[in-house]
Amino acid sequence: MWRRWREITDLSRSKSVDTRFSDSPIVSFSSWTSIGKMVRLGCGDGFITEAVGHGTDFVEKYGHRRGGLRREVEQCAAKIRSGHYVYGGSSAPPVRVYNVSVPVALGDCTPMPPAIEAALKGYEQIAGVALLRRVLDAVRFHEHLANTHSAGVIESPCGAGKSVWALCHIAAHARQDNRFVYVTETVEALHRAADTLARLTKAVR
Repeated sequence: MWRRWREITDLSRSKSVDTRFSDSPIVSFSSWTSIGKMVRLGCGDGFITEAVGHGTDFVEKYGHRRGGLRREVEQCAAKIRSGHYVYGGSSAPPVRVYNVSVPVALGDCTPMPPAIEAALKGYEQIAGVALLRRVLDAVRFHEHLANTHSAGVIESPCGAGKSVWALCHIAAHARQDNRFVYVTETVEALHRAADTLARLTKAVR
């Protein structure tokens, strides 16, 4: 931790300025490099702002702008994380940032596939229920994500439609060469899921 703090402190004291990159909110290449290294160390914007605030050039050059130094740092860090801007041949590859939310509106999702619709109707018959609109929307949302991402974790409240989607998705897509693993908490739940899947598969095919 001390080594990391010392490295960050040394970065924040940089005074050299290169204004060749005038299209950046922070035009100093020294500024860009210093902030970029701190982003790659996993530092948050608040921490970076406090660190660069120790550098005279940073404060004099950007402290008087609207939004202050914090706004300039946030814009610079956001560009670095996006990977869309390269300001030199020695720039490092884009930073892979985990757990960043990407909004996906239901209207942007692909329509419900016919096989999933058939599975949903079969599920309603098997369970003797009429699925709520929010559950149907959740199934469509989850199916869209499953078709557009190679992996993921679904986190939502109980009754939101996760299990319904999972069972219908498996029934619609499971084949000898495309198998799924369905995990339950109890053996009893496992038997219920197996029975439901067997009946859903007949409804879909």
